[in-house]
Amino acid sequence: MKTDVDVVILGAGMAGLALARALTGPGLNLSVIVLEPRALKTDTRLWVFPAAPGHALARFATGETRDVSLAGRDARLTASALWTVPAQDVQAAALEALAVSVRARLDTGVRIDGVRPVAGGAEVDSGLGRLRAGQIIDCRPAPDHAVPAGTYAQIVLSCQGRAEGLAPGFALSAPQVEHGGLTFMQRHVLPDGRWLAEAVRFAPPGEAGERLHERLVQTLPSGAQADGLAVRRTVLPLVTAGRRTGAAGAVIAAPARAGGLRFTVGMEALRLTRWAQGAAHDWTDGRPIAPPPDPGSAARAPAQSLLKRLRQGPGAAAAWLTATLASQDADAALAFLAGAGRER
Repeated sequence: MKTDVDVVILGAGMAGLALARALTGPGLNLSVIVLEPRALKTDTRLWVFPAAPGHALARFATGETRDVSLAGRDARLTASALWTVPAQDVQAAALEALAVSVRARLDTGVRIDGVRPVAGGAEVDSGLGRLRAGQIIDCRPAPDHAVPAGTYAQIVLSCQGRAEGLAPGFALSAPQVEHGGLTFMQRHVLPDGRWLAEAVRFAPPGEAGERLHERLVQTLPSGAQADGLAVRRTVLPLVTAGRRTGAAGAVIAAPARAGGLRFTVGMEALRLTRWAQGAAHDWTDGRPIAPPPDPGSAARAPAQSLLKRLRQGPGAAAAWLTATLASQDADAALAFLAGAGRER
C-alpha cells in the first residue's frame, strides 16, 4: 500500500505529544502527522513525581525536593528526589519539534472518524480526508479513564502560586476520615518560592467532593487568598483497570492510564515519555512501534489495598495507610504512594 505518511498520531495530549517529540528527534527521517480534534490549549499543570536523577524528563525539571514530611514525620529522600516539571515546557518542546520539522505537522480541530488496519498499514478517515500510514497510534483518552458509576474515586483540587519566606519542602498530611472517605492535604514548596497546594479526596460512590474546597483553603500558605487563584479539579478512578498489552500492529492504542495514590499525572507523564523514547529507538531499528506497557499490578496494588479497606470502613483504611507510610523510609514511602514501589 502506498502511504501518505509514516506515522499518524491521533490526539495531541500527554501521550501524543511525547511520541511526536520523540519521532521528530535528530537522526530520524520520519513523516509524522498529529491530528487533534479539539483546539490545543496550553497545559498549565506542574507535574510532580518521585524518581532517581537522570530520569526521562530531567531536562525539563525546574525543582528538586528532598526534604519531606509524611503524616507528620519529617524525613529526607536519599535515593530519589521529588521532581517538578512544568507541563507547559514539555508541550512547547514537542510543538517546536513539530514546527521545525519539514516532515511533520500538527493539525488541530480536525474531525476523526474511522480508523482501521489495511494491507500494508492503516488508514483513518478525517476532516482532512482519508490518510494512509505505516502505523496509526491512537493516543486519545480511553473510555475507561472516566469514573464508572458505583465506584470509589480520587478527587483532587489543586492550585499554585508564589510567596516569599517559605521553607522548601513537601508535606503530606495524615489521612482524615470524613463522611465515608479519606481526605489528604498536600503542599509542595519549591526553592524559588513557587508552591503547589492540593486537597485530595478518596471519595465513596456518588460523592462529588463538595467539602474539598474548604480543605484546599486550609492547605494554602499564610497570606494566600483562594479567591484569586485558579483551582484545577481532577477526578480519576481510585483503581484503574488493568489492560493486557497488545503486540505492535498497524493500529495501536496508547492512551494515558494514570495509577497510584499520589503523583498520578506526573508518573504517567514520566512513563509515557520513556515509552516514546523507546518507540523512536524501535523505529530506528526497523521495528514497528509497540503499545506502551501497562503500569502493572504493582502500580495498582496500593489503590487496590486501600479500596479493600475503605469497603471495611474509612477508619480501617486510614489506620492501614498511616501505618504503611510509617513503616517505610521516605524513598520507599513516596514510591509506594506513586505506584512505583514493590507490591505489598
